[in-house]
Order: sequence, then structure tokens, then C-alpha cells
Amino acid sequence: MSLVAFASARSAPGVTTVSLAVSAWLERGVLVEADPDGGVLAVRHRLGREPGLIGIAAGHLGTTETLLDHAQRLPGGLPVVVAPESAERATHLWRTAGSALVRALAAQEELDVVVDAGRLGPTSPALALVPHASLVIVVVRPTAEQLISAADRVRSLGGLNRHVAVALVGDGPYSARDVTDELGCDVVGVVAHDPRAAEALSAGSGGRGLARSALMRSARALAEQIARRTGVPTTSTVRVSATRLVEEAKA
Repeated sequence: MSLVAFASARSAPGVTTVSLAVSAWLERGVLVEADPDGGVLAVRHRLGREPGLIGIAAGHLGTTETLLDHAQRLPGGLPVVVAPESAERATHLWRTAGSALVRALAAQEELDVVVDAGRLGPTSPALALVPHASLVIVVVRPTAEQLISAADRVRSLGGLNRHVAVALVGDGPYSARDVTDELGCDVVGVVAHDPRAAEALSAGSGGRGLARSALMRSARALAEQIARRTGVPTTSTVRVSATRLVEEAKA
């Protein structure tokens, strides 16, 4: 198994979109919302609030259960573990049951856990996950504002886990080589800035063309880089489908 954590240093680089898109290309991947600012997948994809992270925090992940027993399936089959929507509830969950959550997520032997940790600042309770991750990926846009914040975050996270890398989102004035030189860690991928596909992925309305979008093709390349570093198997068939809302619109 592996535990891959996606995070950001500042808000809005697209951590949730990237972690969802990459998870869809991992054969055994399960996406877990671990952002103390609250989850969004249940609302975006019309899922229930349970099962989810609350049940795991309550100690319901027993010896005969796996993470899949607390996951829901997106159209296409990708299992996701949803978090409470509110920052108050999500933060309380991590502050009171963070140790139990970390143990549960790190103990999955047959699954590859992808964690959306959101903005992983110096006071985030989700930092408890970092030492247990096979790989920590800081998602950042290649702009001066984002890279300045990311530099300190990468150094700080590197003190907790030596397997820290960067994924860039979109184009900017700084190349992958520039970012590697400045931040002192590898750039494992560049995810396309593709607002139309990102909106379709978030809303579940992209239809069959989603897998061929620039977003999903670049996410597949990132998933393959993660596979090389961690040994996780990838899949040639994307595990998200954005047909539900399209079908409803035709009804």
C-alpha cells in the first residue's frame, strides 16, 4: 500500500481537483478528504454525508473492515471517503481523533490511499499524516506569490518526511527547473490548467470526453510518476465518469 498526500501552501491552487483526477488513474486508489477546512465531495457529487471520515474517527474501522467500508463510489467506480463540510466540524474531528484517523489510513495494506489535505499550514491538524506518507505532493501554481509560500512549506514538510515533491498547475513565468532549483525538491508533474474539464470533474457533468481532456491526460502522467516512486499500480481506464448530470438533463 501507499499513502500519497496532496496539499497546498496557499489557497486555491486546485488540490481537490488534482487529487481527484490523479486518484482516478490509480487502480487501487481511494480518495480521502482530510482538509480541516471541510470537505466538498459530498455536495459536489450528491453523495451522503455518511459513510465517511466520521465513522473512521469514531473507531468503526475494525479488524474485519477496510477503508472501502467507509467509502462511497463516484460514477465510474472511484471510492471516496467524504469529510464534514464545515471547517468547524472537520477541524474538531482532526483535533480530537487525528491519531485514530492516521492509524486507520496508514494501515490499509491492499489499498492505495490518496489524501486531499487541503492547505497544510503550520497549525493544520492534518500535519499528523505527513510522517506516514509514502509521498507528499505540494500543489502550486508557478507564480511568484505561490512559490514564495511553497518554499517555506516544502522545507517544513521536508523536516517531517524526506519524500516531498511539487506538482505544478498550469503555465506561469517559472519552469519546472526553476521551481526545482528554488524549492530544492523535484517537480513530479505539471497538471494542465483546464477550467472546463475541472468544472466537469467537480460537477460530474463532463461526459465521455472527460478522460481525453488536457486535465485528465496530464493527471495520468502525474499518476504514472507517482507509480514509479511508490510502486502503486495505475489503470488504463479512468475511474471517474461524468455522465450522471448529462443523463438527467436528457430525461
